[in-house]
Amino acid sequence: MSAASLDNREWALVALGEVAAPVGAGNRPATIQFDPTTGRAAGFAGCNRYSAGYTVAGDSLTFGPAISTKMACADGDQLERGYLAMLPAIRSYALSDSTLTLNGSDGPLARFRAP
Repeated sequence: MSAASLDNREWALVALGEVAAPVGAGNRPATIQFDPTTGRAAGFAGCNRYSAGYTVAGDSLTFGPAISTKMACADGDQLERGYLAMLPAIRSYALSDSTLTLNGSDGPLARFRAP
């Protein structure tokens, strides 16, 4: 499985743990986009923009510490806290068609879809 298929696509969150279709501020889903030239993933976490370094080896995927903007939001804080807390637990990924699943050591943690 090639890491290139992760790249240059904006992935929209469709499930976080057991929660289907969570949305944040502006009724928008969290997103992630992988940039192989910088080795960073970035997107919308539910309230703020974030980025984090990542490493891919085969189907192994790990994230470094995330940084984010610090805007206050009336909506989206709960999604953002859960989403950013999930990133360090990622250990691998699986791609199928337009679906990206991020897995922890005990199974799927988040599912994304690319348009």
